[in-house]
Amino acid sequence: FKSWDWSVSSNYNLPGFNDLYWPEGGNPNLKTEKSLKSEWSKIFNIAKTSCKINLYTNLVDNWIQWQPNNTGRWSPINNKKVWSRGVELEATKKWGIKNGQITAHATYSFNKTTSVDHYTDPELIGKQLIYVPIHKTAIHSTIQLRKYTFKIDYSFTGIRYDQSDESGALDPIHLINFAAQRSMGKYQLGAQINNILNTNYEIVRFYPQPGLYLDISLKYTFL
Repeated sequence: FKSWDWSVSSNYNLPGFNDLYWPEGGNPNLKTEKSLKSEWSKIFNIAKTSCKINLYTNLVDNWIQWQPNNTGRWSPINNKKVWSRGVELEATKKWGIKNGQITAHATYSFNKTTSVDHYTDPELIGKQLIYVPIHKTAIHSTIQLRKYTFKIDYSFTGIRYDQSDESGALDPIHLINFAAQRSMGKYQLGAQINNILNTNYEIVRFYPQPGLYLDISLKYTFL
């Protein structure tokens, strides 16, 4: 309707073969996920900036969730009832310059994903699911000048609980990457410096990610 959308859907998700039969953690007793989802979004412009807001709520029965067990291995379980809700914001701004263009793109998301009923431990009701960040932000800036493209990215990931009772959490993550690319006919030569801040961080506990490193690529287009 005009510049906004609203949708309601019911979804049915069977466990995958990895969920059921992974050799060191599969759970053949998993139940099928069933969910009811509603989403509302609106697109608008402010000072020549394209903006979008998205609100959503998702109620899921038997949410399939992989989590570490007492042996340190990961295995999927059914979380009896989970409520995921939140807001996503997005903004894009473009500036024309001589022989090129500058584009800035920013996103922010707020997500609460909590148990509203639990098969075995009622103390976990109302707790955020493990490894699901509540806050995430990303900012991308791109400069295009004839055959050259330069891009800098910043991303922020808020704390993520790694204990179901919220007694432990991973630190927030700040990452900055820079990339440059030159087009030469069917060839594209690129270089990207990742994790410029040399941040020590983990996506999952006990699995550290790379520090500062460089990627160099050469692409050829056949068509």
